Amino acid sequence: MRVLDAMGTPENIRYRAVDCLNACGAPLAMAAQADRKSTYLFTGIGPDITPRHIADFARMHASSPDGIIADARPLGALRFCLAALIPPPN
Repeated sequence: MRVLDAMGTPENIRYRAVDCLNACGAPLAMAAQADRKSTYLFTGIGPDITPRHIADFARMHASSPDGIIADARPLGALRFCLAALIPPPN
C-alpha cells in the first residue's frame, strides 16, 4: 500500500488492508466503496495487475459521480477481475 500512496493518490482516496473479503476461492481480492457510489469487488488479482492499474481505478471511481466506470479499458487486466458491482442504495 505504500507503493500506491507514493503514486500521488488524491487526498479523498484511502487504501487500507483488511483481514478478509470472503473471497477465498480467488485470493488476492480488493474492494472499493464510497458514499453514494457503486461498490466494486475484484478477485483473483494476479501479478499482471500493477499498482498503476489499482491507482487508476481508484481515481476513476472517485471522480465518477455514481462510482460507475463506463470505459474500463484503461484498467488493463484488472477489468477482468471484477467479481461484483453493487449499486449504491437509493
